[in-house]
Amino acid sequence: TYLRRWKEPMNQQLKKRNPLLKQLKQHWELYLFMLPGLACLIIFHYIPITGVLMSLQNVRIGDAYLQSEWVGLEHFGNFLKSYWLPLMVRNTAIFAPSFTPMTLIQVRMPKDTMITRALPHPSLASGQR
Repeated sequence: TYLRRWKEPMNQQLKKRNPLLKQLKQHWELYLFMLPGLACLIIFHYIPITGVLMSLQNVRIGDAYLQSEWVGLEHFGNFLKSYWLPLMVRNTAIFAPSFTPMTLIQVRMPKDTMITRALPHPSLASGQR
């Protein structure tokens, strides 16, 4: 009887240890549906964070990813002292509000109308595709 009492708590402990594994086996279809969303979250939200590290390094083509020289906020200081900063701020202040109404018009209109074909898409102005 002593041996039986000693083994029972161990079996209960083993069952209580992996409730996550039990849930995974029981609801594997739901976790399968969750995978594409999780992949998008990682690809579009966590991987771009590496660009923050690159902005704090002196990156050269051919260097390993984290082997570049660490410069900290030096690039940001150079940007703020740049001769071109007032021009860039002015252009942003002028062009950003002018493209916002065009974007809203394009969203509300049917895709194949003459007006939406004639309006430039904001991504063309920013140079992104």
